[in-house]
Amino acid sequence: MKKVNFILLLALMLAVFACTIPSEIEIKGSIKNIRFDAGMNFDDIFEDLIGDSFTGIENSTFFECQKTVSKTFIIYMPLFKSELESSFDADFDDNYLDLSGENYVVTAREDLVNEDIEAINFDGLSDYLTDFIFSGVKARLFISGTEIVEHLHMDIEINGSISDSIYGFEPDQNCVVNEAAWKQYTSFSQLAGGVEIDLESYINGPSDSTLVISVYIPAGTTIPAELVDDDIYIEAELVLWIPMEFEAGSDGAEMQFPSEFFDGVGSFVSSVTDYMEGLKIEIFMGSNPFQNGTLVMKQAGTSLNIRNSLKDSFNFAIKPNDMKIIEGLSENFKPTVSIEFDKEKTLFIPREFGSIVIGLEADLFFNIPLDEGL
Repeated sequence: MKKVNFILLLALMLAVFACTIPSEIEIKGSIKNIRFDAGMNFDDIFEDLIGDSFTGIENSTFFECQKTVSKTFIIYMPLFKSELESSFDADFDDNYLDLSGENYVVTAREDLVNEDIEAINFDGLSDYLTDFIFSGVKARLFISGTEIVEHLHMDIEINGSISDSIYGFEPDQNCVVNEAAWKQYTSFSQLAGGVEIDLESYINGPSDSTLVISVYIPAGTTIPAELVDDDIYIEAELVLWIPMEFEAGSDGAEMQFPSEFFDGVGSFVSSVTDYMEGLKIEIFMGSNPFQNGTLVMKQAGTSLNIRNSLKDSFNFAIKPNDMKIIEGLSENFKPTVSIEFDKEKTLFIPREFGSIVIGLEADLFFNIPLDEGL
């Protein structure tokens, strides 16, 4: 009797179990603080971006400094060489000069040079940087020529207004271009000679800004007669110190990454949407220039709009709703990535970003059909 009851009980248990065997197993869990070396190279990207910007400045030579903290460039520009055929001789006595002993006294202003300088712009940067202004731009002007340059005056005119008036040049103060030395500079003060002038408003002005250099001898100037009898030769050269340091304008600013920069990240994210319902990626670098900004990731034609404030790392977190949008896009997930900066916030591009490490955290959630096996 007991044997029969046991068989009946076993049969009943098997029947119940057969009815309740799950068709799939639900897996939930998390991945915490995984870090690995990245294949990303910020240095190369910014090298291409910045180098292309300088190629549009005609008749210029630029060198990248090797010792600065921020990526910094020195740009050398020969502005003009003028050999003036007319000297201050008897032809001008009646109209311009009074003879007084061994000197000439200029009775009316004598204009020698009025030169429109080729536009200095960085149009290549505008593809990636919007509404930023350069911070820390410095310029040094070198004037050389015959000895009469000691008596010349120069006006620097930006957009119709005189920004600098300079007097008292040394004839032998031409600029000696020294690529090897310049590359080792750590500050603008190491560049000797010439006269420092303020061109920051011109560099940061609109693309149609004008820069005019006027060289003249003002009325009332006394000049030794032996200098007047010679033809006048004047040469002007400009050296710019351009650190890659920027400040957001009054309405804020944006830095747009090249579309191909996040191709690898986009492919990775779209490939794991079946297994992850949330994902956080952090990019740690030796020097983080983006800590004052907000990372924005969008995809045209969708409601995807991921925003993360950046501090110690370059990071973005993708929440479950965003993961579902990305899952629907599949291989068409090709987001635009930018960093927004509030008014007066700064962006600096370091000479070296240092080692780059990627940190990964993820919330796992997926089902495994039992008929497919574990």
